[in-house]
Amino acid sequence: MQVREPELSMSKRYLDFGLGFYLTTNKEQAIEFSRKVVIREKRKLRQPGVPTVSIYEFDMQSAKKELDILEFKSPNVDWFDYVINNRNGVDLSPSSDVIIGSVANDDVYRVVDDYENGLLTKDMAIEALKVKKLYTQYTMKTAAALELLRFTSSESYTEVG
Repeated sequence: MQVREPELSMSKRYLDFGLGFYLTTNKEQAIEFSRKVVIREKRKLRQPGVPTVSIYEFDMQSAKKELDILEFKSPNVDWFDYVINNRNGVDLSPSSDVIIGSVANDDVYRVVDDYENGLLTKDMAIEALKVKKLYTQYTMKTAAALELLRFTSSESYTEVG
């Protein structure tokens, strides 16, 4: 669905960066995610849907002046620990307005799952992640962060079975 005005109350807790409104810099990933959501909702509610991606501009200059931003420059040990903690419901930076860092695709989630299940050590998991193509995600965690987003448009894609 089109999201003109994001709401934090709609966010889920056990994601990479915890509660928040998530954006990605990779359009193809956004399209694929919207398709997965439509499929999941159709199974639960038995209602058809059309994958839709909302597009925003973010005022990074104002954000750097006004907000508390936590940025992970690469998928390193700190990023990995942060993602693992959030996936387990532990928010390590409750005062941050915005979290910026690598977004995990399905391949990365498999690596994290293998680590959590004891099949990989932390070092093995981080090594495995270095060969994955990771994109950047922005997680808006507060109303102040959402105020710096400006909805510009939305695009709909092929309906999912």
